[in-house]
Amino acid sequence: MINLHNTYDRLMTWGRRIIFGMPVPAGLLFWVRGRLSPFFSCMKSGIKQNLSSKSLANLRRNTHRLEKGLSHRVRRKVFGLTYIEETVDLFAVLAKETDVANRPALLWSRDVLNAYFNHVSSVGKLAVLQQRYQAICDTLMVRGKGSVPLGTVPYSLSQRKGRAVPYQDMYDFALWRRSIRHYQDKFVEISILEKAVCIAALSPSACNRQPFKFHFYNRPDAVDKLSRIPGGMTDFEQRNQIPCIAVLTIDYADYFHERDMMAPVIDAGMAAMSFMYALESLGVSSVSVNWPLLPNRYRSIRSIVKLSKSETPVLMFAIGYPATDAIILASVKKDCHALMRVNGEPV
Repeated sequence: MINLHNTYDRLMTWGRRIIFGMPVPAGLLFWVRGRLSPFFSCMKSGIKQNLSSKSLANLRRNTHRLEKGLSHRVRRKVFGLTYIEETVDLFAVLAKETDVANRPALLWSRDVLNAYFNHVSSVGKLAVLQQRYQAICDTLMVRGKGSVPLGTVPYSLSQRKGRAVPYQDMYDFALWRRSIRHYQDKFVEISILEKAVCIAALSPSACNRQPFKFHFYNRPDAVDKLSRIPGGMTDFEQRNQIPCIAVLTIDYADYFHERDMMAPVIDAGMAAMSFMYALESLGVSSVSVNWPLLPNRYRSIRSIVKLSKSETPVLMFAIGYPATDAIILASVKKDCHALMRVNGEPV
């Protein structure tokens, strides 16, 4: 098991030496540790939980690894030997679950495992694992097709549906989507939020683990309490007229090593932008609010949002139909050249 106190020390010492060229003073280290303790506590709890249980996230990760091997234009004759047994073990345990929400992942894993065993030379240990996998499929309720547009195994570029959005259209839409802080006194339908999350779910995710959840609140009392927690909503003219607040969380139970500390945060960030674009396409505006790493804020939000010990917020959103007289901040962005380096040189 990792020692997260050592992780604090390494991170703080490394950062202090880079900035100031000296070790971290003990007092500063303890102060920073206190500030970060809720976040690191979530990570520690999640990793411990992952290592002690058969995690669906681990099955998703291993299935993704097998799928990457199958996606090579020239496939290796044998691959995945270091984790194929673990994958079958995970599949054997999780395929017994009756949770409908897990069904697409199990069907995906089933079909990728089937494609894998059909490709590799099933001799020795692989032959035994294939027989075990087949027995699982024959006896458990993992039959049927996944409800996904293009199936559950790698497919060719020619099968891709839809079309690319022209650049100018994309640019104009990105320019149109601005942070809005003034809303109509109008209920945001759950069906609208659901459609937006469906788009967010298509965002890239490391090893397809998708460690994030969107928690929505539209009761006035909950909205009022939540709006007071992060500190970034104090500039709203009328917080009691925010129709809906969303809390975006990540779960470290999907990870088993401290090296992935930033992975779920990045995944959630990509899903957040897709979510806001989707809302805008449905006529609903939003503004994102950063989550502060302050112990008292964690205590406050846990009194409202039901979070496991391994879950931590990363963003909040105010959501609503834009008021007709809403004022939009100019928020002049950096020139694209200021954000670019090519081969280490400015553009």
